[in-house]
Amino acid sequence: MVPQHSRRWRVALFYSALFESVLVFLAFGAPRGSWLHAKIVWMHGPLLWLAERFHDELGRIDLEDAVMLVIPVIMVIFWAVAWRGLQFLFATIKQRIPPQHTRRFRWSLGLGLAIVLATAFSTLLPAGPKPFMKTQDVDSLVEGNTAFALAFYKQQPTNGNLSFSPYNVSSALGLTYAGAAKQTETEMASTLHFALPQETLHPAFGALQKRLNTVQRGSSIKLVTANALWLQQGYPFTQQFMEVARSHYDAETRALDFKGTANASSEINDWIGKKTQGKIGRMITPDQITANTKLILCSAIYFKGKWETQFAPSATRPRAFFLNEEKSIDVPMMSQKAEFKTYNDSQLHLIELPYVGRDLSMIILLPKHPDGLGDLEQQLSPAQLNEWLTKLEGSPSKETVVVLPRFKTTQTINLRQELGRLGMPSLFDPKQSNLSRMDS
Repeated sequence: MVPQHSRRWRVALFYSALFESVLVFLAFGAPRGSWLHAKIVWMHGPLLWLAERFHDELGRIDLEDAVMLVIPVIMVIFWAVAWRGLQFLFATIKQRIPPQHTRRFRWSLGLGLAIVLATAFSTLLPAGPKPFMKTQDVDSLVEGNTAFALAFYKQQPTNGNLSFSPYNVSSALGLTYAGAAKQTETEMASTLHFALPQETLHPAFGALQKRLNTVQRGSSIKLVTANALWLQQGYPFTQQFMEVARSHYDAETRALDFKGTANASSEINDWIGKKTQGKIGRMITPDQITANTKLILCSAIYFKGKWETQFAPSATRPRAFFLNEEKSIDVPMMSQKAEFKTYNDSQLHLIELPYVGRDLSMIILLPKHPDGLGDLEQQLSPAQLNEWLTKLEGSPSKETVVVLPRFKTTQTINLRQELGRLGMPSLFDPKQSNLSRMDS
């Protein structure tokens, strides 16, 4: 005769296996990036996270194989243990309840389960972009940031790759702008395309910052922007400047003795490494900090996102990447076929690749001819880019084959030199720089 507790475990394992089978069937039946697929993946999040870590380290594990072979077995055991644990908990509670209150306990339990189920099913609704109430000030700031980004881009060398974060540069310099006055303030406003007065510019940066903070979606989307002010101990910075930094730029303020602390650069580099998940390690060197240093402003940005429609690792293979019309090299190319928004004209292709939640997207501008990048760059302007994006947004989604190179790139840019060439040299000249609004 089978013991009672053994029979209960078998029943729990049977129904757990049935439940997990349904989840796996739905996951593989639902399109990648759909809300159903995303929610089932979320339920298996911790194990998928471990699988991703092994995939990153070994480069040989296909996540789909992990899902089909290992994860369901572990999840069946997890569901069974959870079910038996709940059974034991409810049985223990029931034994301690007086008989006259048993019916009330059952009603309370049923109501609690109904609330839990309603909450769970509410999360299965499609996850669309989170609402954002734009203002004229935010629109003006975004237009200015775009104009600065394109001006900065066009000034860079045309040979080789280029990667930079225009928002990160604008945000850091926006905080610096709060302390600028006279010629320095005028040059910064012109170069950075700040059309708003100081009184409304910084609140607009704050509103945009809060918007970026809302796009987090669990393990699928992580976007971190961080600012920090490293201050010389005892130096009289104005309360107004410090309040702008904290209120509108979420800036951390930390006091250091630059004159007597030999490891100041290490402390700052540790902060940068932490905020960028270890992607940027050594940014400040000891020789950059002198006895005259009063303030070091650090701005970091980190983004890691999952495509709404993901590229299967098994579909990545070497393909030709054209450097120009005559020369190509073989590089690892990701590929997939799915529905995307696209726009084409006589000179270029545009495509939008949304990330999970559709709050963020990658927009790719691709010239139609291998030698057409230079002509495309010449056309780039805020008005032209806005026209292209408007047409892309109004285009219907259609089935498209997307092939992208898998790559890793790093970039170091001397902002002092580049911004000086753009029109704000006085900021970096000790004899001309006017940051009198920072100190008293």
